[in-house]
Amino acid sequence: MHPILFKLFGIEIPSFGVMMALGFLAALYWVVRRAKAMGEDPESFLGVAPWLIIAAVVGARLCYFLFFPDIFWADPLSAILSRGGLVWYGGMIGCILALIAFSRTQKIPFFKIGDIIAPPAALGLAFGRIGCFLAGCCFGGPCALPWAVVYPTGHGTHPHAVHPAPLYESFLALVLMSIMLQLGKRWPQTGVISWSFVAGYGLIRFFIEYTRGDRLIWLDALNLSASQTISLVGVLIGLIMLIRIKIIRQPAQHSLL
Repeated sequence: MHPILFKLFGIEIPSFGVMMALGFLAALYWVVRRAKAMGEDPESFLGVAPWLIIAAVVGARLCYFLFFPDIFWADPLSAILSRGGLVWYGGMIGCILALIAFSRTQKIPFFKIGDIIAPPAALGLAFGRIGCFLAGCCFGGPCALPWAVVYPTGHGTHPHAVHPAPLYESFLALVLMSIMLQLGKRWPQTGVISWSFVAGYGLIRFFIEYTRGDRLIWLDALNLSASQTISLVGVLIGLIMLIRIKIIRQPAQHSLL
C-alpha cells in the first residue's frame, strides 16, 4: 500500500490517479492504432476520449451511490466531492451509453467500436487495479497463502493477511486481453471481441469476488454479491451472443493490432 506516489511542489500525487492516467493513455494510444487498422478515423476516437472519461466517472459514482445509498444521504455534498467511491460496472455502463451516442453520430457500427476498444480497455483495467492495490481499496479477504499481503497500520484489514485481490484482477485482465486478440484473429466477425470482453470479464469478476474483503451481498440465499449477480448476467448474454455470431454471421476480414 502506497497511496501517495510522490510530492510535486508540495502537492501530493496519488498512486491511484497516476495509474489510472497511465492506463488511460496506454489504452488511448492503442485505440487510435486499432481504429486506423480497421479503417476508421483515429481523430474521431481521440475526440470521444474526454467524454468517455466523464461518462465513466459519473457512471461509476452513481453506481456506488446505488450500492451504498446511506453514504450519499448522510452527506450528499461530501459524498459527491469525495475522491473515493467508484464502481467498475457503473463506469462500464456509462462508457457504453457514451459509445452508443458516438456510434450514432459517427455512423460507425456500435460493435465495431466495441471490438476496437475492448482489448485496450482490458489493458487500462490492468493499470487501474494496480492503482487500487497501491491505494488500499478493493482489498482482499483473509488469506493464508504465501503471497498474502498485510496492509500497514490504519488500514481496515491490519494486521491480518489478505488476498492481493486487485493484483489478481490486473493479471487476469491481461490474460483476457490476450484471449480477445486471439479470438479476433480466429473469428474476425464484428462483435466477437466485444462479447468476449463482456463474458470474459464477467467470469473473472465472478470468481475474484470470492477473494474480496468488501463484498456487498445482494442475493443472500446464493451468497452472491452485487457484482457477481451482474457478472453472471454478463457471462450468460456474452456467451449467447458469441454463439449467435458464429452461427449466423459471415467472417469479415480485417487486421487487428
